[in-house]
Amino acid sequence: MSWDPAPGEADDDAILRPRLLEALGIRGRAPWVLAGAADRTRKYLDDPASIPASIAATALAIAARHGELGFADARRLLASARTPGARTNALTAMENLPPGPPLASALELALTDAVRVQDLNGILNGALERAETRDQAFAFLEARFDDIVNRMPGGFAGAPRLERRIGVFCSEARRDAARAFFEGKKIPGGERFLTEGVQNASQCIALRSYGQASLKSFFDAARPSAE
Repeated sequence: MSWDPAPGEADDDAILRPRLLEALGIRGRAPWVLAGAADRTRKYLDDPASIPASIAATALAIAARHGELGFADARRLLASARTPGARTNALTAMENLPPGPPLASALELALTDAVRVQDLNGILNGALERAETRDQAFAFLEARFDDIVNRMPGGFAGAPRLERRIGVFCSEARRDAARAFFEGKKIPGGERFLTEGVQNASQCIALRSYGQASLKSFFDAARPSAE
């Protein structure tokens, strides 16, 4: 299975391709996938119609993660988007920008009229989901909480759902710090989402601890004896 759809290929292959490419490119860093994403991203920036819609977002996401597509490129794509698909692709690029200044610029842009209010959560949540950008995204959430809430659809009525984002953390220190932050905000109606977020984080912490112990036991047993 390559980057390009094969004539008459099965529907299952068409569904699998972007998922497989994303895993190989973002997690596996397979050279041929990275090169293909960079090449298709350059072509997409010149002419979005030149890249099949089924793989465009995947190519942009991989290229953004690995620095082949920058904030300026993503912003230009967003500004020029004229269809829902093009807009989704531009936002996908924004959500996958690397940590540091590129992501900081994307998060700041999400608080302006350049980004629709309903797309703010996508950019913020996308950064919170990624381990390498999670701390930066949450620091932004803490620093700009009032601005984020004022920008959200429904204003403060949508704030309780932010508390659920505690669930992205998988360490007791980060979970407890996030919980303390939200408890200090005393968001009306947020108790259920706060509890849900803490529970999700606690489950991740427990699973991680169990997995680490199991792996240690396995490798200890597999290690050759010193005899």
